[in-house]
Amino acid sequence: MIVHIELIKLSIDRFCAYSLALIFAIYILSLANIKFAIATLIWVSIFILVSILYFQKLSNLANHYSSSTTKTTANLADSLSNITTI
Repeated sequence: MIVHIELIKLSIDRFCAYSLALIFAIYILSLANIKFAIATLIWVSIFILVSILYFQKLSNLANHYSSSTTKTTANLADSLSNITTI
């Protein structure tokens, strides 16, 4: 349970730090040229939107891959134990 709490604290800490760094970077870019800041803001928005839209599908694919890898490993271990038994 303590590990989960530490993981949540670390995730929140990193999220806040990266968000603050992004806001600071966009502000600095706006001082140089507002077009750079707008381009960065659009790029970040598109990146976050695509990440949110594809998260569920990629999560399902990762679960399927891990279960198929486990089955393959189990079949291989079973085959090797059968060979050594004979």
